[in-house]
Amino acid sequence: MPKFLLIAAVVVVVQALLNLGLNGFALVLLVQQARPVNQQGVLLVASMLIMALLLVCALRFHRREPWVRHTTLAVEWIVVAGALLNLAGGLLLGRFTPQALVPFVFAALVLRALLKAEAREWFAGELREWTGDQRQ
Repeated sequence: MPKFLLIAAVVVVVQALLNLGLNGFALVLLVQQARPVNQQGVLLVASMLIMALLLVCALRFHRREPWVRHTTLAVEWIVVAGALLNLAGGLLLGRFTPQALVPFVFAALVLRALLKAEAREWFAGELREWTGDQRQ
């Protein structure tokens, strides 16, 4: 596997595990409230399912299945859209926090790697052996 894809897979694993952990914690806190779980709970569960899918994709990078690249790209673009909404909402309310930029960093690292021609060839099975910058 090309080094840049290995790095992207590690970033995706870290991203998914952090998101699963934080969303799980938020869901526990939400369930412990006296009020019934509302749309926030549904969004947290949906986010956790999407991150679980992303984790599965990261763990299957080495298998070179084309669906893994496509699914990871789709999820990362969803992450970017969600981060943009979060950032815009924070700015409109005057509550910008640097933490709002973290999803952009993760997504940028992964998208940059997966949008390369070498990544497309790797997942299509066209790139047989990786020896640095040479294609065989």
